[in-house]
Amino acid sequence: MKRLLWLALLLAGCVSNPPLPPPSVTVSPTQIPSKARGEWTLIFYFAADNDLEDVEMNDLEELTRLADDPQVHLLALVDRSPLGEDNEGYSNRAVANLANWSHAKLLDVQHDKLTELDDWGRLNMADPQTLRRLVTVAQERYPAQRYALFLVDHGQGWQGICGDDGAPRANDALDASELQTALKTLQAPLDLLGLDACLMSSLEIYLACAPHAQAMVASQDSLPGQGLDYLEAIQQLQGKPKSDGLQLGRWFLQAHRLSLKSDEQESARLQLALLDGRNHADLAAAWKALGKGLQPLAKKEWLALAKARAAAQSFQIEGVGVGGEVEDVGQLLQQIRQRVPSLSSLTVRVEEQLEKVVVEQVRGPFRQSCSGLSVCFPALAENLSEEYRTLAEGLMPEWVDFLKAYTAAERHVKVSSSLSPVTLSGGGGRMDLQARLGRPDEVVASYTILVRDHRVVGQMTCAVEPGENLLSDYFDGKWLALREGNGPPLMAQLDSVELSEGRALAQLSCQLTRAGGGAPQPVQLYFPVQPDDLSRPAPLLGASRSGGLGVTEVQLKAGDELSFLERDLRPGGHQDRGRVLRLEHPDRLQLALAPVPAGDYELGFLVLDVQGRSHWQTRPLLWGK
Repeated sequence: MKRLLWLALLLAGCVSNPPLPPPSVTVSPTQIPSKARGEWTLIFYFAADNDLEDVEMNDLEELTRLADDPQVHLLALVDRSPLGEDNEGYSNRAVANLANWSHAKLLDVQHDKLTELDDWGRLNMADPQTLRRLVTVAQERYPAQRYALFLVDHGQGWQGICGDDGAPRANDALDASELQTALKTLQAPLDLLGLDACLMSSLEIYLACAPHAQAMVASQDSLPGQGLDYLEAIQQLQGKPKSDGLQLGRWFLQAHRLSLKSDEQESARLQLALLDGRNHADLAAAWKALGKGLQPLAKKEWLALAKARAAAQSFQIEGVGVGGEVEDVGQLLQQIRQRVPSLSSLTVRVEEQLEKVVVEQVRGPFRQSCSGLSVCFPALAENLSEEYRTLAEGLMPEWVDFLKAYTAAERHVKVSSSLSPVTLSGGGGRMDLQARLGRPDEVVASYTILVRDHRVVGQMTCAVEPGENLLSDYFDGKWLALREGNGPPLMAQLDSVELSEGRALAQLSCQLTRAGGGAPQPVQLYFPVQPDDLSRPAPLLGASRSGGLGVTEVQLKAGDELSFLERDLRPGGHQDRGRVLRLEHPDRLQLALAPVPAGDYELGFLVLDVQGRSHWQTRPLLWGK
């Protein structure tokens, strides 16, 4: 049905809150037994008082499978939730020899054993004072030649890591400024900082943390629920304990690739970077110069910069409202260099430093072009939050000055990405449709839409014909739909399709209502479609849901309901939940072509321009009557 799917376009801010008071329970490090100096102390910060509790307990249990080694000490602060197993993602289970607990414990990690060193009670893992307290204890009582710190939890890019359900502020997390505050208290710099969370390989986080860490491991994209593979990487370290932080980081990258080898979805979207912290000053200086060079051109070259931003790979920080999109730094630099030649020398300088910082990456087929770092680059003034400005001004003020000028200039720019009326031709079993664009290079995404009663009931990606300003597609009575085997279909609304080496990964945003009830929650579904043969059903690769603290993997269950939000195209219209697909056999869920029920429809196109505005045109279609 969709001959142009293979051409689909790739759909392409945090106040540093005043630190909370120190934890109510204060403990002197001298009360904790001291270890003999070893080669390494590995410090783990498990912020498990949220819906990642169960998977974080898997990580903790994985650490107890390591052999005891006097040269590699493991110290963990583990904060758990009181909610229990009736809530998705939470757990009441024991770990190793310790029964369930619902507060924070400081633990010495040994083979098949966790030794409680202290009970730190109810505390806030999103408070920098808590992290500061842990690293102080670790370096005073677990002395070593080298130190590694692993932050394990949800990640929200520059907006933070390690949320806590019990925090006084909703969706609180350790943002870049707070991480910087905590790490400044280190007696000795870290040899490795592992950010075991989604979306944490950002320029803002790097510049905040790199002065205090020789190396960093982080991902630009979402990490799978199981996170990093600690067992394999640390076993390598135990075999060669005199290795440095960069080598340990390489072992984590290798282990991560191997752990996902049999997971088709996660290996397809795999991206993990090893960053060299020692080169942070040169990258910061190059980025500063670029920010200064961009600022006076923000208005004059607004459209060129908007196109550069739209063409770069983007990643969405979910569940945090507007301004959550970040762009790949390397791709952004390439696009700016091509579209604003006067900035070439400045972009090349940043690219040179970027290559020195990003030492190594592991990347799946759909992430081959990722550069290893992302940056916040809001499209519109309303997306440039006060939170981001306050945080980033302390790290890269010239970039913030450019963003202020860029978003202020947007209102003075006229974008002419108008859409002509749609023409329909043909008959019988096939209708051809076309429409022309005023300026196709100003279009960020384009879709073929099926509308009923003014509501979008089906949406699929469609691209502009190469070398023309023409949108062209056809309708033959079939549409991509969600269905279980041969069960009743639910017409799909396709968000995006990522293409790589003859393969395509389709993403759909749905509403999920659990079998036990409750409010619908947004989820993303992923399917490996065949670009040149949509008649072949695509099985579900995986699902994830977004919340205030970040992204979590989802296991669909019998009795769950899936639906799409149907957009009302009338002025002032909004989105409402459409038809529902009730799952009986979630393992059979697939994306497949299905006949469209007979009825009165409208068929046409919808495009999004670089200013974030929507344009649509449709024509009436009487089908199957």
